[in-house]
Amino acid sequence: MKEKTAIILISSQALPMAQLLEKELGDCTIFSQKAFDGCTQVASYSEFVAASFAAYDRFLFIGAMGICVRCIAPCVSDKYADPAVVCIDEAGQFVIPLLSGHIGGANALAVELAEKLGATAVVTTATDVRGKFSVDAWAARHGCVISDMGLA
Repeated sequence: MKEKTAIILISSQALPMAQLLEKELGDCTIFSQKAFDGCTQVASYSEFVAASFAAYDRFLFIGAMGICVRCIAPCVSDKYADPAVVCIDEAGQFVIPLLSGHIGGANALAVELAEKLGATAVVTTATDVRGKFSVDAWAARHGCVISDMGLA
């Protein structure tokens, strides 16, 4: 199943990268506050995210992480329900999973995108950093639901 992805483009310099990711991932829409060819224009990134946080499985922000954090902060509620959020710098050097790393798939998405872009994935979750098994990441990859995270 293809996941519905919102690509949020902060500047025109990253438009070619956004268009490449749109083709690679499928079921993507590129959003921008400025009128760029191939983008859906939004009045405000924060308002767009607030109105559509539950409508997308994944949000890719291409731009400064500070903008990304300010946009998603009011929407964040639960690591079991929040969409994956990944931030990519506009030069395409770093791909950073910011929210829903395991269950939402942001960590795996960051690694995938980094490979496609020739970038570095910056994954900081303890199990990934230590190379340990993560039951929630395994469950998400296999379409399973964990009924009791404490027991898991």
